[in-house]
Amino acid sequence: MPSTQPGGIEEELWEMESDLPSLANQAALELDNQLLRRGTGFEAVKRLATRLTSDGITGQGPIYPTGGYDPITIGAVSRAIDELIPNAAKRPEKLSEALELAAEKTKRLTQVAKDPNSVRPQDLEELRQYCLALSESASQSEWPPDENDPRHRFGR
Repeated sequence: MPSTQPGGIEEELWEMESDLPSLANQAALELDNQLLRRGTGFEAVKRLATRLTSDGITGQGPIYPTGGYDPITIGAVSRAIDELIPNAAKRPEKLSEALELAAEKTKRLTQVAKDPNSVRPQDLEELRQYCLALSESASQSEWPPDENDPRHRFGR
């Protein structure tokens, strides 16, 4: 397995692919490989859990001094949670409820990265679905429209 030493080519590739949609997609692939018993490591799962934690998905309240979270991550996580729960009546009504569910999934991702064999296959599948939903929802909000673009409705 290639080294992820600081300054190495592998680390440079990870830096290029460290956006939320790419990390979540790669994590889904790693979880899928584990389900197929073709384990290839869990570097993306570990990095995704770290990214979500650093963006405030901890279940312990806002991490920023202003009391906020990273808004792009929060929006993506909230949409991903909604997508996982097909019955609209059972979806979280409050952002705090969605964040609690997301924090629980972040903890489980961390657990998978540490000890993949301690997680049941159905839980791996649920986490894979979450990662796919997160990748899709994050890719929709990763690149906000350019306000200076004349085609943008608020463009000048």
